[in-house]
Amino acid sequence: MNDARPVRTGSDVLRAALRRNAGAMAAGTLLMGMYQAAETAFPIALGLIVEHTLRERGLDSLALSIAALAVIITTVSLSWRFGMRILQKANTTEAHRWRVRVASCALQPVARDTDLKSGEVLTIATEDADQTADIIEVVPLLVSSLVAVVVASVALGLASLPLGLLVVVGTVAILSALSVLSRRIGSGTRERGTGA
Repeated sequence: MNDARPVRTGSDVLRAALRRNAGAMAAGTLLMGMYQAAETAFPIALGLIVEHTLRERGLDSLALSIAALAVIITTVSLSWRFGMRILQKANTTEAHRWRVRVASCALQPVARDTDLKSGEVLTIATEDADQTADIIEVVPLLVSSLVAVVVASVALGLASLPLGLLVVVGTVAILSALSVLSRRIGSGTRERGTGA
């Protein structure tokens, strides 16, 4: 691994992973955002298409509706496929980098201030390497989920303002509750230093 900077804390590890994979995360976020927007727009578009096609009853309207659905379905399929491919490749590569670094540290005969055996330290460290790399997928998927909430809120708000506001308020309430729960769970855990 060509990272000369010393990595000592969990925050350093996450920052290093994010810095190395910024390009892949940006591309993955864009594609997954397109996927979420198109998937959220699909039932809305379907409802509008049925309404206008039944009202106009023309072949031109039907052809345009079929073309619009084809564009939405193609966007859903391709953006998911290529977005997840980019993110999973970056995730796998980053996890491999940290496993190699952990293995190189484990092979060095240094004293460690821990009650764990060397095999236990290695097992925990390699599991942590995999979990660290998961942030590369988690952040883009979180942002793309917010895109879906925005699209749904705007669409529902145009149909019924109270309904759109209800979606926004409900989303904020659920995220706040999850944040409180995650802080409580996190306070019960401790960071294990591996010296990696």
